[in-house]
Amino acid sequence: MGTKKYWGIWGMELALLLLGWQAHPALGQSQVPISTGVVATITATDAKTNMATLQTEAGEVFELPKGWLWHMGDKVECDRIGGGLRPRLQHCQPWAQGGSERAVTPAEKLDATKVGRR
Repeated sequence: MGTKKYWGIWGMELALLLLGWQAHPALGQSQVPISTGVVATITATDAKTNMATLQTEAGEVFELPKGWLWHMGDKVECDRIGGGLRPRLQHCQPWAQGGSERAVTPAEKLDATKVGRR
């Protein structure tokens, strides 16, 4: 076997080894988004852009389109979606503070309408 062929094969093996080494960590990471319920406070609203700034109890800050019932200082309950490049909030609803009252999810509302139709 010639020297050029030997080095060509060795170089190809090294390249494949390096590509496999870099791909290995990416294969082990989960790409499935993780949803967690969080409570956030509306810290600012912008009437021009109709956007609201929300801060979670953990200190994360998000900017979302303002809900029509949202006012500065109000708390909302949201789904925090993690697992991507940047976490995001979605499905934010007014948060019912206090003992027995709590926010009702859309799924619970749907179940309540099914029960009433029997």
